[in-house]
Amino acid sequence: MSVEITVEADVGATELELVAIADAFRWAGFEVRPEAVISGRSGGPVPWVLYITISAPIAAFFGAFASSAGEDAYAAVKRCAKGLWAARLGNDSDTGSVVVQDVESTNLVLRSTLPDEALEALAAMNWPEAKGDYLVWNEKRRQWLDPMKHPSDF
Repeated sequence: MSVEITVEADVGATELELVAIADAFRWAGFEVRPEAVISGRSGGPVPWVLYITISAPIAAFFGAFASSAGEDAYAAVKRCAKGLWAARLGNDSDTGSVVVQDVESTNLVLRSTLPDEALEALAAMNWPEAKGDYLVWNEKRRQWLDPMKHPSDF
């Protein structure tokens, strides 16, 4: 499966961070050209952000990712997420998010503070049911939920 991937970082991303972001995908066989184009409005340090837009549903992308990396899908996703977080560690803010947006309008927010449990829980996701959701890890329920559908849990 051919998947187009666009990666946009906040304008605070350095050239070295952009190279590290590209490297986090390259080991799995994906060539990306991250750009630092997202600007925020704030008086102080703001959390960093990476928007990853993919031309496939998230579940299909994870499968293609694993196939390219030669690993279990979610082990490969976990490795990539940790690589992306590590790429931004030099930022003024030590916290941030990777937001994966797919062709079906599903968003997956991978905060840099997520526990391994959250990344591992992606393997049990019912992706067809989550189509179009804005998925955030809920610490209290220990699962991926859409805050708009489950506001009382956030």
